[in-house]
Amino acid sequence: VSDYSGDLYRNQKIVDYDVNSSHIDYNQNTDSLVYFINWDYDNLCGTLKLSQHNKSTRIYDNASHFEILPNGEIVFLSDYDRNFFSGNLDCFQNGTIERIDVDVSAIFSYFNT
Repeated sequence: VSDYSGDLYRNQKIVDYDVNSSHIDYNQNTDSLVYFINWDYDNLCGTLKLSQHNKSTRIYDNASHFEILPNGEIVFLSDYDRNFFSGNLDCFQNGTIERIDVDVSAIFSYFNT
């Protein structure tokens, strides 16, 4: 691991390369991994990816934070501008991205269990 990035394995099989070790999340409900590759520490963003059913899918290239919802949807900040401390709030589900809002500063997790 260099610069907190390295190869990601699952069950002794390679999932992806240059994965940022600080940004990996597992969703037990969907048996999937969500993570960043090519993390840029200067701009605090990277390529957001999903690994599910032995297949990795690129979600978005300029993402800076994500949360996995209990239903498997992935909400994330895209095109975050460090000068204005805001970006777009997007939602990824079933292969499509939907814009939820603009000028969003952060995502907080709150699940009522």
